[in-house]
Amino acid sequence: MNLIKSNRPRPELLSPTKFLSFLFAILPALCHADEVSSLGGDLTALLEIDRDVAQPGEKLPLLEAPYAKILAKVDRQSLGLLSNADAERFYAASHTLSFYANDPHHANQLRRAMDELQERGINTDQNRKDMLGHYFATRMIEEAIEFAANPANADLGEVPTFDRHRQSVAPHRVLWRVSDDGRTISDWEFSAPGDAYVLVVGSPWCSFSRSAGEAISGDAALSTLMSEHSVWIVPQFVMPNFSDIAKWNVEHPSLRMSIVYRRS
Repeated sequence: MNLIKSNRPRPELLSPTKFLSFLFAILPALCHADEVSSLGGDLTALLEIDRDVAQPGEKLPLLEAPYAKILAKVDRQSLGLLSNADAERFYAASHTLSFYANDPHHANQLRRAMDELQERGINTDQNRKDMLGHYFATRMIEEAIEFAANPANADLGEVPTFDRHRQSVAPHRVLWRVSDDGRTISDWEFSAPGDAYVLVVGSPWCSFSRSAGEAISGDAALSTLMSEHSVWIVPQFVMPNFSDIAKWNVEHPSLRMSIVYRRS
């Protein structure tokens, strides 16, 4: 029998030592890939808590547990190794936590998730608008100004000028006043009126506030009474803009709204 001799080089077999070295080198990546192959279960648990628990003050501590699992999985590897679906799940989870927490930690995680979506070309205009709103809600004013100043975010509109002149006032006693043109935000210290008054918590985006505003403005006596004996405040939360508050104040001069700087 004639044997045909091939000129192709024989494949080099790894020695047991080299094979084990190779296996241990890729094992962490394989394990991490399994762990973060889907954040869906943790995100589902988070969203179910958000749906089922009514009171925001009660749900935030409960939301932290599934979010901590998501964050731990993401932190064990580069964001770049997540699938597009998991990158979007990370954004959705961070968005939910930042919405309720209004603190720098969660706002920074939201920005981290959004930047990853931007890098992949799957970010949305709504995400960018939301990011600016979360910066304002968290009172991260410098970050908001820097974010809006990016040419890529020019469509987000003009950021108001913040005239901050408070000294050592406790943050929970500071209110933001919006100028009638919506272009300037100034702060002032809240002090309770000397006589009886009504503290109204509302916003221009709240249907109950709008209905109340229309009813009060339509009654001259009640409008005068509320002007002299009520304080209208917008709570600390993610607001779509400041211009709607300015518009409200122009249309309801006796029911002018100010914004709580920081909830106590």
